Amino acid sequence: MQETVQLSLKYLNSEKFEKSLEAARLSLQYATAQKDNYYIAASYNIIGANYDGLSEFDRAIYFYKKGLNYANLTASDTLKNYINNNLGNVYCFEKKEYETGINFFKKSLQYSEKTADSTQMVFTKLNIAWAYFDIGQFDNGLPYLNYINKYYSKFGDESTQVVYNMLNGMYHRYAGANKVSESYFLTAISLGKKSGEKNDLAFTHEEYSKLLLQMGNYKKAYENLAIYNKITDDIYNDDLLKKANVAGVNLQLDEYKREIDRIEVEKKLQAQSLKKSRIIVALFIAVFLVLLLLLYSLYKNFCN
Repeated sequence: MQETVQLSLKYLNSEKFEKSLEAARLSLQYATAQKDNYYIAASYNIIGANYDGLSEFDRAIYFYKKGLNYANLTASDTLKNYINNNLGNVYCFEKKEYETGINFFKKSLQYSEKTADSTQMVFTKLNIAWAYFDIGQFDNGLPYLNYINKYYSKFGDESTQVVYNMLNGMYHRYAGANKVSESYFLTAISLGKKSGEKNDLAFTHEEYSKLLLQMGNYKKAYENLAIYNKITDDIYNDDLLKKANVAGVNLQLDEYKREIDRIEVEKKLQAQSLKKSRIIVALFIAVFLVLLLLLYSLYKNFCN
């Protein structure tokens, strides 16, 4: 099972959704047959991540939550951490349901604190700060930013450097420290250009334009907003291509989706069958006891 799960993850990271779902389906079947809650949860998490990658966010949430239900039956705080974080990401940054998403992030944070995973703590607190800043709740996000600033150099990840600097720029803009804010934004833009991470770079140009507007530098504010629009147009066109590819991929994935749904139905039928069996056994015992009482009563009457 472990090898099948790892293979599914490998395919997922390469955006080979068809192969990833095929492997995840197999691992789910094996895990279900062996009643292994850990690998059932891990399989559902990967299935959810596939739908996340395919922009089918409602289905992603459904399978993430299935995975979380089984993860909660295990002793693996790491697995609970990952699934809660995945749910937080979808709710905050895709569904824009920030309150729900932040609650999942905070649950994820509790598990990373239990396992003393400092890297994951920094990552999750960065997500929480970003979510709060997105909805203008800077005071709520500040404690998380303070923690990130204290530990980022030791436990931070290169993939979040742009966001790390952007968040500091956003907070100092809110606090009125314009020069400090600008320095962070320019660093974020420089790092974003080097990394080629379009989404984070676009967000930084948008947030920087707000600072420039606040400073009265309307020309540069317009220029940065224009850059933001250009990058988002590129992202949108890339997404259109991706969605076109996904539409084709989804036709190929239908068989695997149906198979996963079939496993779900079978599990429900098995649960119902088990429940009915228990009811029948209980009724049989009850009838048997009644008969014993009747026989005992007849025996006593006969003896008398």
